[in-house]
Amino acid sequence: MWESLACLLYTAVPDRSRSRVLDVASDYRIFRAMDYNCSVEFFWSPFLVTLETKQDRTRALKLDQLPATLEKLRGADVLVFNTGHWWTHTGNLRA
Repeated sequence: MWESLACLLYTAVPDRSRSRVLDVASDYRIFRAMDYNCSVEFFWSPFLVTLETKQDRTRALKLDQLPATLEKLRGADVLVFNTGHWWTHTGNLRA
């Protein structure tokens, strides 16, 4: 969905040389339209809370703690949350 939104915005910018799509990391992408002082950021995270792995390899969600990676969201004018297919996660993403 983020790719579709970025493509729509990119085609709407009259001077495309003044827009950028930055692949910062596999879970963090940014679309920027410099003439409009606008950026749309995509940040993927399986949880909006801290997932703690203990020494005995058990895991627990800390519902009162935000992960440090969410600091990127501070100062955003609008946040859109999408639950996606959270129930299908396996492996490391299964809490």
